[in-house]
Amino acid sequence: MNQTIAHQIDDLIRAEVMTSQALSNALFGPMGLFGKLAANEQERRALSQTPLFERAQARISELRRIEHREYQEELNRRCSARNGQAGANPAVPVPNGPANGTAAEQPAKPALP
Repeated sequence: MNQTIAHQIDDLIRAEVMTSQALSNALFGPMGLFGKLAANEQERRALSQTPLFERAQARISELRRIEHREYQEELNRRCSARNGQAGANPAVPVPNGPANGTAAEQPAKPALP
């Protein structure tokens, strides 16, 4: 494994200023760092079993959960403010919301007013 790229991946995983989508693109997108580490399918399969790959996946999942929670909190705050209930924090269900936080189940985020 190219140690320079592995260090770059580690740095990105530890970065606190990236969104889940930005991190995912930087690591797994068409020009992503993991793509530079594996030249063929056999190497990609082996790479997907490494602790580095697992840490990257876990960090993206963690960021998605955080982003979802922050979005829900902001939505609740805005709904409460509209209803004149600035102190209340009612739960606002999200249709088709994630059951376990996977990327495929993330709801589309409508524009907030």
